[in-house]
Amino acid sequence: MYFFSEISIIPALVLIFLWFAGGWMITFRLFDIPARERGLVGLGVGMIASTWLSNFIARFLPLASAFWVSAIFTTLFGLYLVFPVRNQIRKGLLKNIGQWVPFAFLFILFTLINRGLAIFDDYQNLPVMSIMATGKFPPPFPFARDVTFNYHYILLLLATQFVSIGHAPVWTALDVARGITMSLFFMYAGMFVYRFTNKPAAQFIGVIFAMFAGGVRWLYLLMPLSFVRKISDNVTLLGSAAESGSSLYNLLYKPWLIAGPPPYPFPFIFLSGINNASIMSIGGAGLVSSLIIMLLLLLCTHVREKSAVIPLTILFASMALANEVTYALFVAGFALLLLIWIIQQHSLKLPASLFFWLGIFFSSGVLSLIQGGIITGVVSGFFGKTASSYHEGGLHYIFPPAIVSGHLGILSLFNPYQLISAFLEIGPVILFFPLVLIYGWNAFKNNNWLEASFVFSGVISLCMIFVQYSGNAGLTATSRLYNNFIGVSTIYAIPLVWGWVSRKKEFAHYVVSSLGLVTIMSGIVLFSSQLSAFSRPVASYLLSDIDVQMYKKYWNQLPADVMVFDVAPFRSATIFGRGSESLETLYVTQPEFADLAGFPDPVKVHAAGYDFMYYSNSYWDDHKNVVDIPCVKIIDQMDDTELGDFRRLVNISKCK
Repeated sequence: MYFFSEISIIPALVLIFLWFAGGWMITFRLFDIPARERGLVGLGVGMIASTWLSNFIARFLPLASAFWVSAIFTTLFGLYLVFPVRNQIRKGLLKNIGQWVPFAFLFILFTLINRGLAIFDDYQNLPVMSIMATGKFPPPFPFARDVTFNYHYILLLLATQFVSIGHAPVWTALDVARGITMSLFFMYAGMFVYRFTNKPAAQFIGVIFAMFAGGVRWLYLLMPLSFVRKISDNVTLLGSAAESGSSLYNLLYKPWLIAGPPPYPFPFIFLSGINNASIMSIGGAGLVSSLIIMLLLLLCTHVREKSAVIPLTILFASMALANEVTYALFVAGFALLLLIWIIQQHSLKLPASLFFWLGIFFSSGVLSLIQGGIITGVVSGFFGKTASSYHEGGLHYIFPPAIVSGHLGILSLFNPYQLISAFLEIGPVILFFPLVLIYGWNAFKNNNWLEASFVFSGVISLCMIFVQYSGNAGLTATSRLYNNFIGVSTIYAIPLVWGWVSRKKEFAHYVVSSLGLVTIMSGIVLFSSQLSAFSRPVASYLLSDIDVQMYKKYWNQLPADVMVFDVAPFRSATIFGRGSESLETLYVTQPEFADLAGFPDPVKVHAAGYDFMYYSNSYWDDHKNVVDIPCVKIIDQMDDTELGDFRRLVNISKCK
C-alpha cells in the first residue's frame, strides 16, 4: 500500500495522535457535546487549531519544528484544561469507537481516489507547497521574487506537515490532507443530522447527501433537444468548458476535457459551474471551510465554559484562512443579526450570550488582518503594499441580477433560458431554503446566535446576484459568492426536511425522496468516474515519471535562494523547491521570461538571475545549438528509454 512507501507512517501517526489528544481534551472540558461525537470532533478541533497555530510559529522556527511545537502545545493546552485526569475521561475515550470505522474507510477511499487524480489547481498548489516545505514562510508566489502568495492556504499548510514530518512527496501529502478533511466533513454532516432526528438512517442519508448533492445539469438529457439548443444558444462557455466543446448542446454527450482526468473521464453534463458535489472539492481550498463550519455548528450550542472562546476564535480565524469569502459572509450575517436585534430592542446593551459571540467575531477579525491569506493581503494593499501581494480584485454592482457559472458564464435572471440554466447549475437544494430561513429566524429568537448568523449569511450570499467579481482570479470567482447560500441550504436540507416530511402525508415523502435522488445523481455519476482512478496512482499532470525521479533525488538539494530556469516553471518549482522570475500572474507570462524561453542562451539566462536550467529532450532538441556551450555543466539526467525522453539538470553559474 502506498501509505507505507510514500510516507513515513510513524511520525505522521504521532502527529495525528497529538491533534486528536489535544482536541479531544479541549472538547471534553469546554463543550458539553455527546460522548459519541467527541472523538471525531476532537480530531478536527485539534487538527485545525494546531495547523492555525503553526501559521504563526513557522515565522520564528524552522517549519518542521513549528509543526511539532504547535501540535505539542495543543496537546498541553488540553492537558492543562483536564488536569488532574479523571477516570471518566479515560472511559470516555472508549465510547462509540464504531464511528472511527466509517471515518477510516472514507479517509482511505478518498485519499486513494485523490492519489489517482491530478486535476484542478496542481499547477498552483504543488509549487507553493514545494517551496513552502523548504522553509519559506509565509508562502511565497513561486514565480516572482519578493511577492507573498496571499491565498486561502490552510489546506496547503495542513498538507505541508505531511511533507515536513511524514517525508511524503508534495502530491501525496496534498492527497492525504484532502482525504482527512473530506472524510471528517462527511462524518460531521451525518452527526449533525443525527442530532436533529436521532435516527441512524437519517445520519447515513446525511452523509450521502453531503457527499453527492449538487447541481442537476444532467436534466438537459431529459429535455427535448430543440429546447436544449435554445438554452445552449443563450449561454457562453467559459474556461475548461469552452476548451471541451463549442457549445452546451455540443457537450451533452462529451467528456470534460481537463488535464489529468481519471481513466473514465468526467461527463461534462453531470458537472456544475456553481454547485459541484462535495466529492469534487479537490482544489486548493478543498472542504476545509465547510469542515470548520460543521465544527462550529456542532459546538456552538454546547459551550460549557467561557474559556471556549479560545478554540472558537481559532476556528473562526482559520475559516478566514480557508475561504475568505465564506468568512466575510459569515461576519456579514452576524452583523445583520446584530443590527436586527438592536432595532428590535431599541438598545445597545447586548445580552451576555450575544456579547460572547461578538467577542469571537471581533477577535477573529483582528487575527484575519495579520495571519496571512487574502484578507491580510487586501488590508496590506490599503497601506500601499500591493506590490508584495499576488491577489487583487474587487466587486461591482450589476443589474439585471445574474448568476455566474464557471462553465456557462453570466446567466441573467431576466432571461428565461438563462434562468433555467442557473437553476440547474445550482440544483434543487435552493427549494429547501425557505425551511432554512424559518429555522434561522427561530434560532435568532432563541438566542442561538451562531446558527442564526450562518443562515443570515446565506441571505446575504443570495443577494450576491447583484454583484460581480473582477480581478486576477477571473470572472468565474464570482461563483464563490454563492457558497454560503448553497452551503446553508445543503447542510440543513436533510435534518429540516426529515422533520417537516414526518408530519406530512405519504405523497410528500415520495416528492421529497425524488428531489433528493435528483439532487445526488450528478455526484454519484462523478463518483463513478473518480473510482476509476482508485488503483492508478499518479503524481500530477505537471510531472512525468522521470520528473518524479528527479524530485526524489534533488528536492531541496540545490543551494538556497537559487533560481532554476525551466520553460515550464510550474514543473521546476515543484521538483526542486526553488522559484523563478517567470510569471506576472498564474496565467500571464513575464515578457522577459518569454524571450528567454524562445532563445535560452545560458549567458543571458544566468544574467537574468538563474544558476540552473532544467529541460526535456524536446526542448533540448529545439535549442541544443544554443544551450550546449562549454560553460554549461551537466549535473544529472534522467532517461525514459521507452519514450525516448529525458530530463536534464545543468549548472550555468559559470556562463558569463
